[in-house]
Amino acid sequence: MGQANTKADRETRIKKALAKIEALKPDHIVCKNCRAHLTDLVMLDSTKMEGIEAAFAARCELCNQETWALKAGTNTITDVSTAIDGVTGGVGKIGDADKTES
Repeated sequence: MGQANTKADRETRIKKALAKIEALKPDHIVCKNCRAHLTDLVMLDSTKMEGIEAAFAARCELCNQETWALKAGTNTITDVSTAIDGVTGGVGKIGDADKTES
């Protein structure tokens, strides 16, 4: 019986953690290339990424560009952007969001 209780507690914790992350999910993110509104967001596993509370990504159907959205502190965002740019050769657009909509 003890194992069933432990398993239920773990399952409950996982569900609560996923619900917390889902609550941070934005309605949309803006494509970093063509500025289209992307609404088909995928939750990324950020459990082992120190400093990142939540991570989401979407691929733009118009320009086929991937765009990420991270919930983290400024230093963490800068580090992640630098790492991605180093791999992809891109230029980060930190803070480049559609601020005209809420």
